[in-house]
Order: sequence, then structure tokens, then C-alpha cells
Amino acid sequence: MVNQLVDLKFSSSSSFVINRRVQLDYFLPHKHDFVEFYYVYQGTGSEKLNGKEYIIEPGTFCVVLPYQVHQLSADKSNTVSLINGEISLDSIYDTDSATSDLYELLFTDLPAITYLNKKTSLIIQDILKQLLQEQTNFYIYKNKMIKAKLIELFIIVNRFRHNLDSSSEKVISSKTSINNNSNKLIWEIIYYVHSHYQDNITLEKLSNIFHLSKPYISSQFKKQFGQNFISFLNEVRIKNACVLILSTDLSITEIAFTSGFKSYCSFTRTFHQLKGMSPSKFKQANLSLKC
Repeated sequence: MVNQLVDLKFSSSSSFVINRRVQLDYFLPHKHDFVEFYYVYQGTGSEKLNGKEYIIEPGTFCVVLPYQVHQLSADKSNTVSLINGEISLDSIYDTDSATSDLYELLFTDLPAITYLNKKTSLIIQDILKQLLQEQTNFYIYKNKMIKAKLIELFIIVNRFRHNLDSSSEKVISSKTSINNNSNKLIWEIIYYVHSHYQDNITLEKLSNIFHLSKPYISSQFKKQFGQNFISFLNEVRIKNACVLILSTDLSITEIAFTSGFKSYCSFTRTFHQLKGMSPSKFKQANLSLKC
């Protein structure tokens, strides 16, 4: 039986996308290869993140790191309106100092979901409004301003998080172990896989590059993403293969090797396991859809 989980890939030509989404009632369970954040300004519901459920309400600020499974649902007879942003992994691991600051702010030992007070909410709304304006215009230094505003956004949220009363049950319930400073190195590994999935990547190779034991790396994949390393790698490869199938004229054999598989047979077998059909049938059925 094929899992109904939706697997999304960052598809914008820009490194950052922000949208205002109104009157949402339900999002299918999904994960993606980019960082997503959102701020709720109207409505109530719940966010299920890596198997744990949280209340969402006006003032909720959520950060979803790459490959985390999550699902948003509005309360019965209700809808949720929010502003959400998407940041590509490539932009987060860029070498400039501003991007380095953004990386430090995102991968910290802080909760994934934060309930902001009224004062902080107003500040966040103003920054998000400015980001929306920057995205839709063609001002000089546009990309630099967007990065600066993103850094400002996460500094404000992180300052608020640091000042939260640790005795608050609501705050404690929103913490997740995946945003742990001691596990930041796993995101370096994730980005390596994200960037080198076409290569012959093994646990031994990762162990040598990152100076961590194979059992430790394996356990981190299981702990953080609920799957072993090979399953994770195959999902990344198949996701990229789907994009090639729908957007190029490459043959299935060429796509198999371009996506990092050693043989056509292993590619088609893995593809069928994850997508429930052959690559050819997938192309016929999904030419107008994103993988």
C-alpha cells in the first residue's frame, strides 16, 4: 500500500517565497526539502508535526525544518488564515555572513511552535508585511533586504522564545527535540545528501566526511525522520527523478542513473515502492502535476 504522504520540492527560481493564505481548512500530511515558517493571524486549529499535535491560534509562529512531516487542520466549522514563507536549503547553506546568521537562528535549541504575545505579534506582522512588499517589487538590493528582514524576523521570535517563562505548560508542550543545538550536525549531513544524492553516498562515506560513527548517523536518521538512511536517500533520489520525468525529455534509463541509482532495475523497483506505479505510468498520469 502506497503512503498518502505528499512530498514537496522547492520549485521557485528565487531562494525565498512568501504567501498570504486565507481561510484554510485542511492541508494533507506532507514534507519538503526546504524550511517553512508561518504566522497565524486568524482562526484556530491544530498542527501535527512529526507525530505530535499542537494547538494553533492567532499569534502562533511555527518553523518546520526540512523533511519533517506535518499537517494543518482547522477546527470544525472554522478556517485558518496565515502568512507562510519558504526558504531553500541552498540559500541557508550559502557562504555569505548574512546566510550564516540565518542558519544559526533557524537551527537552534528552541521550540518549533511559539505562541507570541500581542506586542511581539504586531512586530512580526509588520516584518511579514514588508517581506510581502519586497517579494512583489523589484527594488534595488531586493535579495539583500529579504535576507535582512528574515534575520530580523527570526531574531525577534528567538528573543521572545528565550524570554518565555519556563514554567508555562503551553510553552513546554510546544518544544520538539528536533530543534536541538546538539543535533545541528545532522542538518549538515542532510544538506550534503540534498546536494550529492547523485553520488555514491554510503553511511561509511558520511562517517568519514563528518567524523561521526555509522551507528550514530543511522540512529539520528531514525530519531529525527522515523526512517533509516537508505530509505531517506531513496526518497530524495525519487523526488528528484520525478522532477526530471515531468520536466525533461530524458529517457527513464538516463533519469535512473542521473538520480544516483546504480541500475535501471533498482530504480524502477524503488520508484514503484514509493509511488505505486512505474516511472512511465507516472509520467502519463502526472504530466500536469508536481511530484
